[in-house]
Amino acid sequence: MGEDRSQPPFRDTFCLPVHDFRHAAFHRIADWPVLSAVAACMTKAKRLDSRAVAALYARATAADRQAMDSRERAYAEAALAAYPPR
Repeated sequence: MGEDRSQPPFRDTFCLPVHDFRHAAFHRIADWPVLSAVAACMTKAKRLDSRAVAALYARATAADRQAMDSRERAYAEAALAAYPPR
């Protein structure tokens, strides 16, 4: 009468970050409206690596941050946590 070991331990998956920036990845700029606006004057790239995403979010103004929806805010916070501004 112990734990049910026939199923994976899902209780631990709820602690995972929403966005994972630990691995090398490319992110589509068009998926994120504020990122697109900040990047528009700096690059014509359609995809950026994780460090570039964090660097652009570090340049976001207070107005930019207010314009973010909760989904993009979580994405930006994850990027900045993975690659904090210097």
